[in-house]
Amino acid sequence: MIGNASSKLLPHFVISLKASDDFLNARVMALPESQIQNTHYDEKGMIRRLAEFRANNTEDNSMLNFFDEIEIHPIIINIEDDDLTLDCILEYLSTIVGEPNTFGLTPEEEVELNRLQEENERLREEQEKLRAKAEENECQIAFQDKMEEWTDMLQKYQKEEEKVLTAKAEPLRFYLMRYVFPVLIRGLVETAKVKPPEPLTFLAEFLFKENPEGKMFDPSYTEDGETLLVQYETNIEGVMLENIPDA
Repeated sequence: MIGNASSKLLPHFVISLKASDDFLNARVMALPESQIQNTHYDEKGMIRRLAEFRANNTEDNSMLNFFDEIEIHPIIINIEDDDLTLDCILEYLSTIVGEPNTFGLTPEEEVELNRLQEENERLREEQEKLRAKAEENECQIAFQDKMEEWTDMLQKYQKEEEKVLTAKAEPLRFYLMRYVFPVLIRGLVETAKVKPPEPLTFLAEFLFKENPEGKMFDPSYTEDGETLLVQYETNIEGVMLENIPDA
């Protein structure tokens, strides 16, 4: 526990993009009028928002200081370097935090999925052997009975495999549809309208503008997102224990 917060809720890494007010104002002023219309990204609004941010994040009083004090040392990246592209930033961060793995299968799930796939392969091989034997011995009736038996077993294992994959995918699909896709779709539509020379950079900047602190895409940032993660873990445990057919 750290204060009233569980250490399980804390991030492993904290990343902060740093830039001066002049740099940020210049970036906003360079945006097309169509992008800033009816937003707070005009000159007056940007100056006001920056002033509030600087006032709430002084050198001695900021979220970065909090994480630094609990031994989660922030990674500060100055984005004013003209040679520093988004790809460079992502490549640099991947060397520190590793490849994304938040929604990957757990080792237990990998073992269970591999077992089901191996069993499916064994059953298919048995089917092929039975077919060849039936053709040689002209025992079509016995062959058909055995084929139905093996097919039934194969279907059972396939259903169990589907349960594992479905239980894994459903909470994530719900999370993406609710929290990620709406913003991403707006970004894609805006990219298609503007047709910038560098569409990926434009889309990344659009997403950063919509969510400058990057929190809305973190499942644990909202109560609903945290509930989805708990639901996913519960569903997976239930699937592992539920009616696995005997080989």
